[in-house]
Amino acid sequence: MTLRMDQVLLAVGALGILCLLVVPLPGPLLDFLLSLSISVSLLVLLLALFAEKPLEFSVFPTLLLILTLTRLGLNVGTTRLILLHGNEGTAAAGKLIEAFGAFTVGGSYVVGIVIFLLFVIINMMVITKGSGSIA
Repeated sequence: MTLRMDQVLLAVGALGILCLLVVPLPGPLLDFLLSLSISVSLLVLLLALFAEKPLEFSVFPTLLLILTLTRLGLNVGTTRLILLHGNEGTAAAGKLIEAFGAFTVGGSYVVGIVIFLLFVIINMMVITKGSGSIA
């Protein structure tokens, strides 16, 4: 049995996602991976919008699953970094997280709590709809 290159890359990618869940990442590496994740997500969005026929982008469901799992691993890594080093200052979890927090919340705890609750509600709706579609 011979392994193709795409099978090896898939196995390495799955191992990388598992490492995101287990291994603590330094702030600069996490910033790079978050930037890469956002860039790839925007690229996939543009590809999906400009595909004229559904078969032009037939890999979309698989790619969406892989990107979602990667983003979940990055969220776990980000949360771990914030909880472990959040007491060291706003930049302890990475410059990208600090900039996003300053832009989104703007220094107000009330705005932060409202936005957090909105994110929780939206994520729960997406997960519920997604699990219903899969079932």
